[in-house]
Amino acid sequence: MSKPGKATAFAFAATVFSGAALGFLVQPLLGKRILPWFGGVPAVWTACLLFFQTALLLGYAYAHALSRLPLRRQALIHGAMVAAALALLGLHAASWPSPVTPPSPPGGAGPPVASVLLLLARSVGLPYAVLSATSPLLMRWSLDTEAAPGGAAEIASAKSPATREPYWLYSLSNAGSLLGLLAYPLAVEPWLPVPTQGAAWAAAFAAYAAGMLACGLFAARSPSDNPAAETADGSPLRARDVASWIALSALGCAALLAVTNQLCQEIAVVPFLWVLPLTLYLLSLILCFGSERWARPLPWAAALLLSPVACHLLLGDALFKRFLAQLAILSALLFAVVMLAHGELARRRPAAAHLTAYTLAIAGGGVLGGLAVAVVAPLVFPAFWEFHVTLLLAQLLAAGVLLRESAGRRIRGRVPLRPVVAGVQLLVLASLLVVFVGDVKEHLASSVQLSRSFYGTLRVLEHYENDPLLHQYELRHGSTTHGYQLRTPQRRFLATSYYAEGSGIARAFTELRARRPDRGSNVGLVGLGVGTLLTYTRPGDTVRVYELDPDVARLSTQRRPLFTFLKERGQGAELVLGDARLSLERQLAEGRPAGFHLLALDAFSSDSIPAHLLTVEAFRVYLAHLDADGLLAVHISNRHLDLTPVLWAAAERLSLHAGVFDVAKAEPWTERSIWILLSRRPLFQGTTLAAAGKGPSVDARRILWTDTRSDLLRLLRR
Repeated sequence: MSKPGKATAFAFAATVFSGAALGFLVQPLLGKRILPWFGGVPAVWTACLLFFQTALLLGYAYAHALSRLPLRRQALIHGAMVAAALALLGLHAASWPSPVTPPSPPGGAGPPVASVLLLLARSVGLPYAVLSATSPLLMRWSLDTEAAPGGAAEIASAKSPATREPYWLYSLSNAGSLLGLLAYPLAVEPWLPVPTQGAAWAAAFAAYAAGMLACGLFAARSPSDNPAAETADGSPLRARDVASWIALSALGCAALLAVTNQLCQEIAVVPFLWVLPLTLYLLSLILCFGSERWARPLPWAAALLLSPVACHLLLGDALFKRFLAQLAILSALLFAVVMLAHGELARRRPAAAHLTAYTLAIAGGGVLGGLAVAVVAPLVFPAFWEFHVTLLLAQLLAAGVLLRESAGRRIRGRVPLRPVVAGVQLLVLASLLVVFVGDVKEHLASSVQLSRSFYGTLRVLEHYENDPLLHQYELRHGSTTHGYQLRTPQRRFLATSYYAEGSGIARAFTELRARRPDRGSNVGLVGLGVGTLLTYTRPGDTVRVYELDPDVARLSTQRRPLFTFLKERGQGAELVLGDARLSLERQLAEGRPAGFHLLALDAFSSDSIPAHLLTVEAFRVYLAHLDADGLLAVHISNRHLDLTPVLWAAAERLSLHAGVFDVAKAEPWTERSIWILLSRRPLFQGTTLAAAGKGPSVDARRILWTDTRSDLLRLLRR
């Protein structure tokens, strides 16, 4: 290979790789930045992925349109776009914490998904679209310059015929994406604060821009100035081929988002649980476009024959308390689906002359899959049933692959294989439908009310209809109980579930009354739930309730409320809708500290942890709203995570006294509850709490969470 050829090849490869890495590095960076502004719920990341898929489509469409022009004009136009992106980052750097991280949440009360999309477009829309265009544009340029002596095509000297096509750059692009994605939780998030991350990303973008401009110079100097798209090196595109590319891409993207939703709803909305499914998704693209061996869809279609068993385990009660088992099953299902879809996508790739149309169709399918999960599913389904639909569609694709591959084959040379495969597939599809229909029917039949919003899924269930003593309504967020109210008039104000007599929060109210026996108290409640904590308030108290989800509030405020604690025991309580931390920070900025005598933090959706409510910065906000002798009560009951190390670390950093109150289930209307109380003065000396809780031991683990670092893995219950 001549020196010019080596330089061209290196520039193309390095620019494709670095552009892809930067594109996927900025996704968790911005997601982490804006997550607290929208309540820390799973749908924030889904909306982020929808934005990046849409920006990818715009970048691919731009590359496709640009590829029709002469090379020198392409290089000139794209050079101007790169310069404009750099200028935008420079303008942001002058007034923002970093060139890509906006300084404050958006104003107004518009739909959350639209707010997320507009915020991301304002932050990184143009730079990300430029990055998105890199792979298809340089794939096109590698073809258009291959007639030049020592041109980029000389890099394709490996033995595999696949490497003589520009699709090797597509595989390299996905490898760069994977590296950028993994670098964030492993090498960036643990060491750098978010503003520094943004500044470092912008500096790396400037280096990428230099590489992109160098590639433009190589293309502009090519002796051939006629795009290869004008050559007849492939048959015309057929509409059914384009439709199949879009459908296969949409299936893969929908599976990615559906599985991510399922994971984040039940565990935590943190970069690790965003990165893992996306890693599997990118790995499938790398494998399928890097080797024909991996692109064979038959093994993955066969693997999906086990999906009914996997879904029966996943949706049943047995694995609800086992995070690693859920993670393993969901990851295996996702990988089988995306390997099947992307294997078929790679198998159907067109001649190189149509590569920009092909990549554009893939990006379009990604947007359709994202829209289906992020926008359509919440409007159509009252629960996370897009997972069910996606897996059924994947099973239909698997059936088609198996039937195609079995055509003309016989068992021992006698029995045709295809009818046997068809019978097995019908059995698998029927089994999968039985599992999914059973899950849907269970949701519908047992629910007094079922709803879904940007903030998750809510179910109100009725139990013990024929037992007056135990007849109750239960509120579930996802699969987790968030309280219930007994229906019998004589018992409807009995404190239940995690808030019963003897629980940590009950003891906090007892201590509050002991400190203020003849005076009203100022009480703050972060998270309404069913409103059980209002049973502990009394006339003369000032109560403010912060609730993120309007659907939760509606259960207690509608004309005929299903839960009556707020209406009958919280008269005069102020209900503040929106993220509690943002509301509390806004009050401080306005010079209105609340002066709470007790602030109870109980704001977890399902078992998902809004990490921004448990950082040391958040606790400083809570303390600013507490009276000097005030109590802070934090509810940390969780099936998957042991959060005590986070609270011990925050208490140590802020010089607070802390105690844990772990109370077992004692009655049919109670649950095991774990509360941690924090105070500026000793908890166990001369108080009513002395014999009830215990402080941290000297050797207890301490894991400090900050707004720039929240270590989830070390907290997992095995």
